[in-house]
Amino acid sequence: MNSRPSTGDSDMSERLLVDIVDALDEAGIDPDTYQLNQYVDIDAVCSLITGQTETIEIVFPVRDAVVTVRPGPEVSVSRRTDD
Repeated sequence: MNSRPSTGDSDMSERLLVDIVDALDEAGIDPDTYQLNQYVDIDAVCSLITGQTETIEIVFPVRDAVVTVRPGPEVSVSRRTDD
């Protein structure tokens, strides 16, 4: 998980984008196989988590993974399984 302080909306969006791509890469999802903006609006996610004091999670799929973003921002990725 990655956590970084916010220095501005645009900077936070860029850092969050990098954190998500890095977490997906660590989970085995090749960055060349998807375009993240087809799955989620990073600016909207930043708006939702910025300044939150309550527990909030934004969860969205990317290929065969599930990304969870929490205030901080904290990013985690789990692989989807077909049960």
